[in-house]
Amino acid sequence: MIQVKKDINFLTTSQIAKMMGVHQTTVINWVENYTLKCYKTPGGHRRVLTKNLTNFLDKRDIPYDLS
Repeated sequence: MIQVKKDINFLTTSQIAKMMGVHQTTVINWVENYTLKCYKTPGGHRRVLTKNLTNFLDKRDIPYDLS
């Protein structure tokens, strides 16, 4: 089960990859294919709202725990 910390507002693609046990490139592909909504910082770094990640997981019936 994926542990999602509800007190964190934004997650990086590397944090998401580590939580889900996938490569960071996989997360970037989800973002680039508009499957996972993200925001880009002025420097071009991707940030995902925790709410957007949980929506992504819900749509795919992937279990997670909000801790």
